[in-house]
Amino acid sequence: MTGSLVLIWPVVTAAFLASLVEAVEALTIVLAVATVRGWRPAGLGAFAGLGALAFIVGALGPLLDRVPLHLLQLVIGCYCCCSACAGCEKRSFARQA
Repeated sequence: MTGSLVLIWPVVTAAFLASLVEAVEALTIVLAVATVRGWRPAGLGAFAGLGALAFIVGALGPLLDRVPLHLLQLVIGCYCCCSACAGCEKRSFARQA
């Protein structure tokens, strides 16, 4: 039991910190909207986003068990590689100009 806890804590900590970063980013967006449009539209948008997220997770979350893990890893890996290549291409054109 203790060995498994030692192995799982780094994963839990990394997931928590990643979620914390996303929460701070979302709060920054809400504050920016509140500055420009006011607190009411910012609050309504934040609650609408939370509701949509809860609905999507509740509806599609159980379906993730049916997707083969290796296929999901392949698709995400290809997407990351294509995104990285597109970014490198843009930077190389910017240097030439």
